[in-house]
Amino acid sequence: MFKRLALCCMLLAPWTTWASGGYDNGTPAGEGKIDIELTWNPSNIVEDGQSYVVWGYGLTDRLDFHGYISHEARGTDQIYYGLMYNFFQHRVINLSTAIGLRHRKGLLNMFAPQLLFTLKLVNNFDLIGSAVHVYDLNNDHPRGMTMI
Repeated sequence: MFKRLALCCMLLAPWTTWASGGYDNGTPAGEGKIDIELTWNPSNIVEDGQSYVVWGYGLTDRLDFHGYISHEARGTDQIYYGLMYNFFQHRVINLSTAIGLRHRKGLLNMFAPQLLFTLKLVNNFDLIGSAVHVYDLNNDHPRGMTMI
């Protein structure tokens, strides 16, 4: 019962429509500004879901310290932190690149290179995503490319 109630509250809460998606994107926070996004999976209602906090802090107008902390429903915790540089800004699209480290299940992975984007749609909607090369630093081998 609690899981159904929590899911209904999440779907109907008006503030959920104001979030940018909870993932890293190609738009920097801006110098001296903090960008924080929260995604909550109460009681691990989504079995393959996760709860996480994504942050960006603007070191300059184009350079952010960014990252995330997450808890997966199946019990795995992870943290990622790195630097993101916005190399292209336009009224329609922002493009950035980033490098960072992820700690997950006792492994240390490097995310590099990364391409992050924000595609600006009508009515203040954004389509965001990334393409990330993951490298296993513990075993010195590439893990492949991931895209969101």
